[in-house]
Amino acid sequence: KKISKSITALSKAPIYIDDCKTNDLNSLCNIIRSMHIQYGIKQVFIDYIQLIGTDKKNANREEQLGDIARAFKNIAKELNINVTALSQLNRELTKRGSPEPKMSDLRGSGQLEEAADVILFPYRPEHYGITEFTNEMGQPDGSTIGKANLIIAKGRNIGVATMRMRFDKEFTRFADEHNSFSYATDDTTTMDANTGFLNEKTSKDEPTPF
Repeated sequence: KKISKSITALSKAPIYIDDCKTNDLNSLCNIIRSMHIQYGIKQVFIDYIQLIGTDKKNANREEQLGDIARAFKNIAKELNINVTALSQLNRELTKRGSPEPKMSDLRGSGQLEEAADVILFPYRPEHYGITEFTNEMGQPDGSTIGKANLIIAKGRNIGVATMRMRFDKEFTRFADEHNSFSYATDDTTTMDANTGFLNEKTSKDEPTPF
């Protein structure tokens, strides 16, 4: 019953998935414009940037990636929306002492570093068999089990930082390290971010937790 209610709530959410039949940059930008007009979208996620092609066949791949990143930045300004593009990382990071990702690990990194306003890396040491975090002094800084660091490697106008997060393997979910939260789906239910299930409220007059 709870799963059915959750599916119903998600089906009504303003989330639109376009399984593009082409990886051409111009076509993708036109799709974004069309969905903005039709649905009023405010956030776009691209999965992932290295799959996208351009009409500049003579340019090297790093130059093409730079053009792609700048095109997304321009369309974000044009439509007043946010565009988040996922990126592959170089495999070399697993061969060095610390697998913590850096901007130089971005595949085609030079142009991407320059064009992006914000670069975020979710990092789970537990995935690499590392059982303890270490601080800047190299001292133990807590267990990595069920935890992750969200690294803001570049933040234009916001700076750089590292934030500790909780990670739920079962739902592939990141959340604030200390606080649980839920959000409203309608007048009588809320969705628990820890379980992903809907919880019925005891009263319609009861305030909705956030």
